[in-house]
Amino acid sequence: MLIVRKETPREVHHLVLALPGVIKNVEISNDGNVCVRHLANNKLNVLVRNKHAKRLNGLLADHECTAFALRPEVNELAVACETDSLVRRYTLNGDSCPPLNFTGATAVAYNESGTMVVVGNKYGGVRVYYLNEDRERHRIIQARIRGQRIVRVDFGFHCVIALTDRGMCFRIPFHFVVPPRILVEGQAEQRLIAGDGTPYDWNCYAYAHHPTLSLEAFGGECGVLISQHDVFGLCGVKRTGLGRFIHKLVFCKATNRLIAMGEFGAQIWTVENSVMAEKWQVAGDWGKLGRAAATVKLLEETFEAPRAGLKAIGYAVVNDQPTVYWG
Repeated sequence: MLIVRKETPREVHHLVLALPGVIKNVEISNDGNVCVRHLANNKLNVLVRNKHAKRLNGLLADHECTAFALRPEVNELAVACETDSLVRRYTLNGDSCPPLNFTGATAVAYNESGTMVVVGNKYGGVRVYYLNEDRERHRIIQARIRGQRIVRVDFGFHCVIALTDRGMCFRIPFHFVVPPRILVEGQAEQRLIAGDGTPYDWNCYAYAHHPTLSLEAFGGECGVLISQHDVFGLCGVKRTGLGRFIHKLVFCKATNRLIAMGEFGAQIWTVENSVMAEKWQVAGDWGKLGRAAATVKLLEETFEAPRAGLKAIGYAVVNDQPTVYWG
């Protein structure tokens, strides 16, 4: 999985690479100090400043993880498990935060400011919580997409985006100047609509929106669909050559680029006037990386493993200082 984290006032940018096998997914915090690894046995492992967070890892060892999310700008981790009735929340010090009561959770995501969190479950339910400064939470909106299993959730433009296991993409509109004090029932609708008003024929496996431009990207089979959210217009489809399953998309506001990750690797696209323009592959031998490379080359930079047998699992640039995470 490839992730580019949007820049913060400290000018932190991340390019994160997780490899198939022992590690299923990797997330790195905005300040570059925290690395969360989702292992193949559905357990989480947390590194803080390249050291194991023993107390937190001890708590995480008691529960399986279906999905997780790091809260931006706050040292908090949300862990969803589809066999549990709670979405658990922890500080990086190992303290528990008030959990979210939501049975069968399969997806979780925070908004960019960390003031809201959305969860989805295997029954088609989607719920948004508002989080205050004391880590307390209350429900503000919920919806049900019948007959669907939610596999990914995200915050879009004045809406929540939910992707299902059938490749369908739904949006739940909402726009609050002040978070409501009562629970609002939202209405889910299909996001991708063709010019004649019918659902657009596109199996959607990944979603991303540009933080400042009116652009959204939808990863499907063998390509990426670009759309302008304000007019619901479809700007076109770009074939990637990354395989049938495009499973991760992220916009990087600082560079105005779109990162696409598929079965056969990763690509970086520049976006000009709502059009995906120049592209290039992320350098590196993917076969060697999967086995245990001694050297990894990413974006024209070369790094040596500190000892034999380690794999590159993450790459970050923090205040112009590049770092590779090994594991």
